Amino acid sequence: MTGESREGSDTARRGGSRTMIAVCLGLAALPALALLYKLYHYGLYFPYWDAWHFALFLEKAAGEGVGLADFWAQHNEHRSVFPRLVMYALASLSGWNVAWELAANVLLATATLLLLARAAWLPFPPGERPWWLIPLFAFLVYSWAQMENWIWGWQIHVFLNVAAVVFAALLLSGPQLTPLRFAASIFAVVVASFSFANGLLAWIALAPLVLLRPGIAREARIIYSLLWIAAGLLVIQLYLIDYAKPGVSPSIGAVLRAPRQFLGFVVLYLGAPITGLFTRLPWHGVALPAGPLDYLAGAVGLLALPLLAARLYRNDRASLAPMLPWAGLALYVLGSAAVTAAGRAALGLDQAMTSRYTTITTLYWCALAALVALHVRAFPVQALDCPRRRRVYGALASGLFLAFLLASLASQRAWEQNARWKQMGWEALRAGHLAPLYLQDLCWDPVELRDRFLPILRERQLAGFGGENRPVALADRYVDEAERFVEAGLLIQAKTYLETALILDESHERARLRYQELREAVEKNQ
Repeated sequence: MTGESREGSDTARRGGSRTMIAVCLGLAALPALALLYKLYHYGLYFPYWDAWHFALFLEKAAGEGVGLADFWAQHNEHRSVFPRLVMYALASLSGWNVAWELAANVLLATATLLLLARAAWLPFPPGERPWWLIPLFAFLVYSWAQMENWIWGWQIHVFLNVAAVVFAALLLSGPQLTPLRFAASIFAVVVASFSFANGLLAWIALAPLVLLRPGIAREARIIYSLLWIAAGLLVIQLYLIDYAKPGVSPSIGAVLRAPRQFLGFVVLYLGAPITGLFTRLPWHGVALPAGPLDYLAGAVGLLALPLLAARLYRNDRASLAPMLPWAGLALYVLGSAAVTAAGRAALGLDQAMTSRYTTITTLYWCALAALVALHVRAFPVQALDCPRRRRVYGALASGLFLAFLLASLASQRAWEQNARWKQMGWEALRAGHLAPLYLQDLCWDPVELRDRFLPILRERQLAGFGGENRPVALADRYVDEAERFVEAGLLIQAKTYLETALILDESHERARLRYQELREAVEKNQ
């Protein structure tokens, strides 16, 4: 081959590489854009359920002030020190505009995506980086199957936990484990531990990155290992100070008496991010029975991880180092699955696929994807050597990506209706219509919401209270929603929504007519 032809071939490859990178980045942007669209329309830009506890925190902060004990206070199984710090800072700047928390969750997820990409690229030279991992990671990290976490600002606990664990894994798997990187990794796991209770598992799951890491002196390994163990024991000991078992958690003995239910919970929990592509996932207050096919994804994932890792290690012992961060993240998810099953399996297997859990579980599938990338490098696919075939396979993969993205968005459509009702309930409360239907939908204790939490917001002008609270333009939406309830035979709900429309716009003729018809229908039925 002449010099000119070689130069032309190199130029073509670089052009092809640039095209491939552009396609991968374009595909990766699609789940992010879909998420932002969904959040804009269905995000809960107001306090919801557990978040009402934070209203008391803000009231105390504005009065007598808050101290370490308030940040340290236990919430269910969690000591949410760092999420409370972030939420307090955001609330102080915004008057507790929950939209800021939703934005923070998206930023934390984006940081997680970038950290995962960086960890995936570490074993590869710049010209051989598996760019196809980026859309896969983006698909999982931005998945709308996590809708309950996305729309709920309070779930910053989970997003901060996941970002901190991934950051720690990246620090521990870098080219050199310097004292500074090691100290930063310990701090990251401290943040994870005091954001969400599962973070405590990271001390165990990421320990192999310290204990088995190749390429460091024996003395340094011993010192780092002892420091890691000491830090983990200290954090766990601190965590347990004045710890009280939450009443929502059933006895561990119930799990020991039903090991098959425990295993089934773990399998469903692991597979939920994939199952959620085609199946509606349960959410807060909604239980959906698990079918036989719902176990498939988790079972495949459980088998694939050890098989991929074992084949890579047999082929090349040097592959241990690049595998360690992904093994650590996978162990973290497996530990989370086991702990969650121990605490929730007795409540029913339908709990395992709850949308809230999938933010953590996606790390398992990201780890599997990264191991596949290492596998492709170790066992090259000869069919991909042909540029034409690469283009065909790339087009097919892009088509599948788009199909799965659309399927995942469509499978969770039922949640959007639920979120719309919550949004309208919130607007009704702001307008002063304290109907039991709305109070029950937004808080575990409707009486406390009416008599304690809402007065705090009015007095402090937090979360959108203060100023004009009668959005007249929404009256049409309440009437339209009432029509849907009438068609479904839900007359009490329809009556509540029509009452709200009249509160928002007293002169709304359609609402007045429909309300009168409905009252007559209800009286006739009685």
